[in-house]
Amino acid sequence: MPRSGPAGMAQPADELRAGHGGVAMPGREALTFELEASEGADVVRFGGELDLTTLAGLDEAVGRTTARIVILDLTGIEFVDSAGLHAIDRVNRLLAAGRRRLLLVAPPDSRAGWTLRVAGFGDGLALESVERARALADDR
Repeated sequence: MPRSGPAGMAQPADELRAGHGGVAMPGREALTFELEASEGADVVRFGGELDLTTLAGLDEAVGRTTARIVILDLTGIEFVDSAGLHAIDRVNRLLAAGRRRLLLVAPPDSRAGWTLRVAGFGDGLALESVERARALADDR
């Protein structure tokens, strides 16, 4: 039986329970995600676009995490606008307020990695791989 997801889009209940979700707007690529939960760090892998019309998907994905460290894998993101960058910063602050930590994965050759650099987020903010992020999470 379908359940209503963000923005009222119908999604199969089994897909939601499996840790998948997404937001779609007419004429736009959906923001999709897959959650890999574990004790040390939850990994959320995104695909599609992170913009003003898909922010609910980011909030939904992060809201499903429970680990102290949350890894957002932006490798599959095709487009990020200023609202998406602001949302990432907001999520970072919310997690920090709850004594949790955000790690970003956006390889230098990815679109998200390029956007973060151009926006002035600086070197060292985005990690090159989920494996590197997991290694950092394990060290803490």
